[in-house]
This record gives sequence, structure tokens and C-alpha cells, in this order.
Amino acid sequence: MSWSLSSAHTDFPAFAPAWDALNRRLFNAHPLLDSAFIAPLVELYGPDTLRLARETVDGQLRSAALIRPLAPGAWRVFALGPIQMTPALMAPEADWDALLRSLPGMALLLNVNLQDPQYSHLAPCPPVRRAFDHACTIGIALEGDFDRYWQGRSRHLRQNLGRYQRRLREDGMAVEWRQYAEPDAIVAAVDRYSVLESAGWKGRNGTALHPDNLQGEFFRRVMQRFAHRASARVWELWIDGQLAASRLAIGTPDMLVMLKTTYDEQLARYAPGMLLLRQVIEEEFTAARHRRIEFYTNATPAQHAWATDSRWIRHFEVYRNRLSASVIDGVRLSRAHPRALLGGTAAVAALAAFSALLN
Repeated sequence: MSWSLSSAHTDFPAFAPAWDALNRRLFNAHPLLDSAFIAPLVELYGPDTLRLARETVDGQLRSAALIRPLAPGAWRVFALGPIQMTPALMAPEADWDALLRSLPGMALLLNVNLQDPQYSHLAPCPPVRRAFDHACTIGIALEGDFDRYWQGRSRHLRQNLGRYQRRLREDGMAVEWRQYAEPDAIVAAVDRYSVLESAGWKGRNGTALHPDNLQGEFFRRVMQRFAHRASARVWELWIDGQLAASRLAIGTPDMLVMLKTTYDEQLARYAPGMLLLRQVIEEEFTAARHRRIEFYTNATPAQHAWATDSRWIRHFEVYRNRLSASVIDGVRLSRAHPRALLGGTAAVAALAAFSALLN
């Protein structure tokens, strides 16, 4: 049994088929762990230090992950801001200790963030492994029919949606629902989505997709790759000839993952994002293409109202040994009481510098 490390930029393209086979075996081809999602992540966001880690046993691939150095003595599984999952395909029997020993230098800590408990075999065993709740995501089981699902939602949610629908009718607004699945149509729809999101609050704070920025290119590539497999969809709601809301999703028969959603803030009185979500859910109950809808978000109370279930996405810390866990604990404690712990300006400065790197 052994772990090998190589450049992700150099080796991931050729390794992608083996990665996907492992994803199928371990996690039933999870869309957010698919090479069609991971490859653009590596291409556009992967630092030069990004490494492809592979565990083999008797010549057979058992586990794989994309990892990067975080600080001297610390590594992290690669992650991209808003995506609530990291590229780690770890078997239940994966040898985490051997992985830490395989990392360059004296690796004390590996952060394994954003683990979905339904698609991760990592478990805490203090003090060498620790877990922290990070985000409460939601899902919808596509069981039975839509009417039964909708009657199971809160009275408040159902009444609100009814009020917005009546408001559209009373204002004489023409409503059109559109759905796209073909690769060329998907690309154009992603660009429309990006323009719409850039016009809202995310555009004002610099976090929106745009056809000309890196995020826009990332989601364009992801959606197009899944569309070539007939596994991507964009839904749009148009009100009086104006794009009012849009939603991007990728999927497998096991699940449909909602990647992004946006709406026209000038049409907020109609709650177009909520109306579009209801339409999408109803269509998916009817089409029976997927077993579940997953949102992979840190759900608000309003979003929980749509869900049939929820669970915590968790962060894990894997330490080399008990001593390394104690060292990191000391670093963290020093943030609050550095002089009492070390007693000396030079030592305080050195530990503070290392502490900052671990953030």
C-alpha cells in the first residue's frame, strides 16, 4: 500500500477516467466529484502547488484527492469558495496516517473540509481526527407526486407563492418558462445568467458570475461538459419578455444538484426566484429523472421550508499524531494569550507568524 503525489495540472487530465471510475465505485458518480466538474476547477483555480494524491493497494487505485500546502506543516484538500464539497475520493479504509507521512516536509495537519456525511467515510477519532459542523444543507426527496410534496410544505410558504402568482395575474404580466439542455443553448443560458447576476447585489460586491470573469468561465465549462452527456439544465422564468430568474443544475439519476440561482431585483415584488424554484421542483417530480434534489448550501430558515431533509456539511482536521494535535492547539491558544504561554517577544512573533499561516 502506498500514496503517490504528482502535479494536478500535469496529471489530472489523463487520470480523469480513473477518477470517475473511483467516484462511481465509492459515491455513485456524485456530480460535484465528477471530472467534468473537477477538471475546470483545476484548470482555472488550481495553484501551481496543487497535488494529485493517489493511494494504491496491490496495484489497484483505492483513494484519490486533490490537496495543496496551506502553511509549513499544514495541508488542505482543495476547495473553491461557494462549493460545499471538496475533491476527495477516500475509501472507508483509506490510510490517512500514510498520506500525512507521504506529504513533503513534516506534515502535522491535513484539513479535509466540506465533507458531506452521506458521501464521505471520514469519521472523528479524537484527538487525532476532529470534526466541526460547517453548513446545514438541504435536500428534497422526489418521492410520490408533487401535490403530496407541496401539501407537506408550510402554510406560510404555500400562501406566499399563491400571493405572488395572483400578483402576476392581476398586473397582467405575461409569464414564460424556459428550459435548456443542449450544449450550445446551455452556454448561451449561462451567459444570460451571468449578466443577470452581475446586475444585482452580487455584482455590486464583486462576487457575481459575468461572461468575462473567471467564475463565469468556470460555470460555462462545467455546464457545457455536463450538457454533452445530457446531464445539465438551465431553467429560466421570463416576465413580460424580460429574464426574471435563472437556475443552473447538473445531475445524475441519483441526484440533481442546484449549482446557482439568481433573479432580477427590479422584479422582486413577484419573487421570481421562488416561483421558478416551485416550477423546477414540480417539473422534476413529473419527469422522474432523479431520485433527489440537492442544494449544497448553508440554508436559511426560508430555504429549509422547501426541504424534506437536511444535514450538516462538516470540516475535519486530521493530525499526524497526538503530539501534532497538541502543537496546533498550542498555536491556537497563543492567539488569545501569547505572552503568558511563551513569555518572550521573539517567540511570540514567531508563533504568531505561524499561527497566521494556519488561518
